[in-house]
Amino acid sequence: MFPFKQGKITLFSDFIKFCNFRLPITKFCKFVLDEYQIHISQLHPLGLVKLRHFEFVCLGLGHIP
Repeated sequence: MFPFKQGKITLFSDFIKFCNFRLPITKFCKFVLDEYQIHISQLHPLGLVKLRHFEFVCLGLGHIP
C-alpha cells in the first residue's frame, strides 16, 4: 500500500466483496464522494451499500439519484 501512487487507490478485498463494489464507479457515487470531499477508502462498507441501494431504488422508480 505504501508508498501511495498518484491516481491510485488501495482497497481491501473484503471491502470489495462485502459492498459489491465495481469499477468504474457510477457518476452518482463519484458526485457524492466529490461533494463531501471524501476518499472511497474512508467509507465504511455499509455506507457504500446504502449509497448504492439509494441509487438503485431511485433508478428503479424512474428518478435521477
